[in-house]
Amino acid sequence: MFANLSIIPSLAKFRSLFTKPSFKHAVKYIHGLIAGERKRKNVKSINDMFLDRKDQSSMNRFLTKYRWDENELNHRRLRTFLIRKNGGVLIVDDSLIEKSGKRMEGVGFLFDHSKHKNILCHNIVFTHYVNGNEQMPMHLEPYLKKEVVKDLGKKFKTKIEIAIELLKKGLNYINPSVILFDAWYLAKKLVKSLKKPWISRVKTNRLVWQKDSWMPVKKLVRAIAIEKFRPVDIKISDKKYRWITSLTIKLKGIDKVKLVVLKKKINSVKAIVLATNLEWSVQSIVKTYKKRFCIDVFYRDCKQYLGLGEYQLRKIQGIVKHLFPVFLAYSLLKSLKQSLSGFVKSKLRTIGQLCRVLKQKILSYFVGWTIGLFHKVGSVDKVINIVIECLN
Repeated sequence: MFANLSIIPSLAKFRSLFTKPSFKHAVKYIHGLIAGERKRKNVKSINDMFLDRKDQSSMNRFLTKYRWDENELNHRRLRTFLIRKNGGVLIVDDSLIEKSGKRMEGVGFLFDHSKHKNILCHNIVFTHYVNGNEQMPMHLEPYLKKEVVKDLGKKFKTKIEIAIELLKKGLNYINPSVILFDAWYLAKKLVKSLKKPWISRVKTNRLVWQKDSWMPVKKLVRAIAIEKFRPVDIKISDKKYRWITSLTIKLKGIDKVKLVVLKKKINSVKAIVLATNLEWSVQSIVKTYKKRFCIDVFYRDCKQYLGLGEYQLRKIQGIVKHLFPVFLAYSLLKSLKQSLSGFVKSKLRTIGQLCRVLKQKILSYFVGWTIGLFHKVGSVDKVINIVIECLN
């Protein structure tokens, strides 16, 4: 069923970006990200997977010393794998990658909302494109605190400034219908930089102009008459909302926007509030905003199956050079899935399933190699000795 399952033909398209030795490392590293043991996808563990391995320092130099351009790698990845380029949504978000090593460049303590506490982490800003069934991670850049940037001799950039730069880069490749972002990115500077429609969540402490004064969004929500809401059945992430309304209002720092207010219960003071410069129906606005959560699935897949956060590198440049091969591994798997027949594709729905099948395929190659070796040397003991010698 999976006889033609291989990422090698697609990887060959990136050969010219590397020297011969560094391309061998690239092929091994990406296979290691895909087929390596979960929670063990660091340089040492990936290097140990291969019978012809050298000292792990050689693989480490691939990320820290070898002269290959991660931005050019990403450029070719996007040119190779982007199919739909018009329509869809472009999402900007960030992800915390928790680390234990305080000596890693760029780590700092930031508040993790899922854990409700500060954690030592890297904070990576991403852009992600969704168009129908197609998803494509676009660009990334680590957010570095002022004191970290000063030590590295670099210019400090806020997350908003990074997001603006990444969105501009993305628009060189695609023409999305809408830009999506979470409440943290709803800033005057970012919104003014956009020449596209946008939808964002709104923090309820943001101020709106109502009755000749500024008031928090949460106070406005409480003041909306019950009869203004109408019943709906909408699920956002894992939460269901039963009531919805909208109004056009001035949001401080942003100017006139359309607010969409969703509640679980009609008498509840709690609500999720969206803002947009679109004049769409509330159902269309909510349906489009829900696509923002595709990026959460991407984070989960890359963290669980592709070693997104499992690097153990000290230098920020090496860390960035780890992250872009993760993007490439994800795109290779997505492309591989699209090339499969309908029946086989239906059996491989997730990134995790693709990783497991490729791992089994590699294991079958190893079994075939040992059988061929047995026919060559004629002794099981000799085969075992050769394998042990390779492993050592």
